[in-house]
Amino acid sequence: MQDAVQGRVLVMGDSISDDGRYIAMINAYLKFSGLERRVRLMNAGVSSETLSGLSEPGHPFPRPCGLDRLDRAIAMTQPDWVLLFYGMNDGIYYPLEERRFAAFRGGVEEAVRRVHRAGCKAAVATPIPFDRASYRGALYPLGETDYGYDRAYEGYDEVLAAYSEWILAAMPGKAELVVDLRKPMEEDRRTLRAADPAAVTGDGIHPDDHGHWVMARALMKAMFNRSLTDFGDRLIETEAGRSYWRKMMRLEMMEHRQLKETIGHGLPQKAQPLPPVRLEEKRMQLRARIDNVLAAEPDFMDAEGSFRGYPLRRFYFDGYEALTVFPRCPAEDGRWALRCEFFGAFADADEALLQRGYQLAYIRLSDQYGSPEAVEEMERFRQYMVRRLGLHPRMGLIGLSRGGLYAVHYAGRYPQHTAGLYLDAPVVDILSWPGRHGTAGEWAQCLDAYGLTADDPSPFYRIQDAAHRQLIDAKIPLILVAGDCDTLVPYEENGALLAARYRESGAPFALLMKPGVGHHPHGPKDPTAVAEFWEAHGLWV
Repeated sequence: MQDAVQGRVLVMGDSISDDGRYIAMINAYLKFSGLERRVRLMNAGVSSETLSGLSEPGHPFPRPCGLDRLDRAIAMTQPDWVLLFYGMNDGIYYPLEERRFAAFRGGVEEAVRRVHRAGCKAAVATPIPFDRASYRGALYPLGETDYGYDRAYEGYDEVLAAYSEWILAAMPGKAELVVDLRKPMEEDRRTLRAADPAAVTGDGIHPDDHGHWVMARALMKAMFNRSLTDFGDRLIETEAGRSYWRKMMRLEMMEHRQLKETIGHGLPQKAQPLPPVRLEEKRMQLRARIDNVLAAEPDFMDAEGSFRGYPLRRFYFDGYEALTVFPRCPAEDGRWALRCEFFGAFADADEALLQRGYQLAYIRLSDQYGSPEAVEEMERFRQYMVRRLGLHPRMGLIGLSRGGLYAVHYAGRYPQHTAGLYLDAPVVDILSWPGRHGTAGEWAQCLDAYGLTADDPSPFYRIQDAAHRQLIDAKIPLILVAGDCDTLVPYEENGALLAARYRESGAPFALLMKPGVGHHPHGPKDPTAVAEFWEAHGLWV
């Protein structure tokens, strides 16, 4: 698990955090995945709060400012990290104006300074969009003199967009982690409204359950490098899932209320914290009930489905999403193949393998670029599949595009567990892609996955060279497919490096070049080519 964030995380925020569902979803995932000892979020959100210190004239009471309690909150909770998630209230629902903007910028910067002064690391999240289409209050045009949470400026989302842009531009280098929550929320809402133009996503300020999952998913990707798709949505799809979620929410709400009141806050309504003994009694009771749900139905998040007419089972392994597809007539020796990235894309060869009795599998290790940590997780997954499902101790590896890094580096590290390789327009040299031909974000991700700097990528080449030598020494069969017009992952900068070594070695090798074809579409012209090559040369004995 490549954690940017470990330990105790104190969450400071406004009513979206006070609601707490996204925090509860993250903690529910960590508990379910057995990762709660590595990281735990503590919710100290307070409704109506800002970091700007501003309050609209019509608000029922002066909005509290998070800076007034931040030092106290850190001292009481002793976190390793502090997540600052503000912005929705900080423009007080007025049009964009420099004085208010400066107050927000100053509040965020001061909060980060205080976090660092306390010896903690800072994470800053962008505000999420104001959803005008779901807003339940009145909307007013530019030029009014009075706006507020219940009578917002109709273009208020422009304010939040500016605040988000500033965070993304100014906070890297000041905060240890910057999380863009605006973009995934925008993309999700576009998808929802493409299917249903009248879709409501909450009340315009506060997102619904699904919106909280979108935020949780983005935070987990940034904090723990976990690429999840539907954990939060699937919590309510089964009776056991709903039971688990209800109990987790009760625990989170109780602990949040206790923490908020113990720290203190600027809301006029106060509550009395529970006595420590009573709190611990209730906490232990809820935790026992949660443990009982997990013990009674440990696989309640599994789901059945199909892939091209073949039975499919989705499950979780080490907290990662995983799946396996079953052939109709399994091979007697239990042979199988692991797809490295992009399951289901350009999958004619995968289907041909299923037709020959191969079982398919996939574990979502996205954006880890075949790093040593990813390779070790692949090996743990192989052990699980062999032990749990009785599959062959060796597996075939399918590496399309960046999946080639995973396949080659795994096979080089564990040739004794590799039966054969199918690489399709594979990334082999990270300086080619994402270095020269990828995006700046992909390049930064890749460097981070390997713990490299752009000035010294040499540790990668030591890994690469060792893997290539092991492939040759072990005579791992390789079938390589590539387009001679690929400008994204050019063959001469990537696949050709492996082809040259294989040609010199005499190890089983086949090259299928596709004239006039770019990076897409993947796949050999004859989908059966991979299965036939593996059957002729695969190390299944």
